[in-house]
Amino acid sequence: MTEGKLRSVCDLLKRLITQCNRDIRNTERRIRNLKSEIEKLTSKPHPDTALIKELRKRLKELEEELERDRKQCQALEEEFNASCGP
Repeated sequence: MTEGKLRSVCDLLKRLITQCNRDIRNTERRIRNLKSEIEKLTSKPHPDTALIKELRKRLKELEEELERDRKQCQALEEEFNASCGP
């Protein structure tokens, strides 16, 4: 690969890693907010169990998404380090 092509690949990987990390932070924030909302709902005298169930389902989905994003980001970082240096 020529120097110019390698540089553009490295720049692309760097942007992808930055976006991936941003997505992870956003998902972590959404998870915190959802956990807080579930906690508030469950502490009520007559909690809406159907709503809580749906929110817990969404929480599980977000946690799975977070795990996938972390793995993807790690793979991108490994590729960047192998191809472009730390």
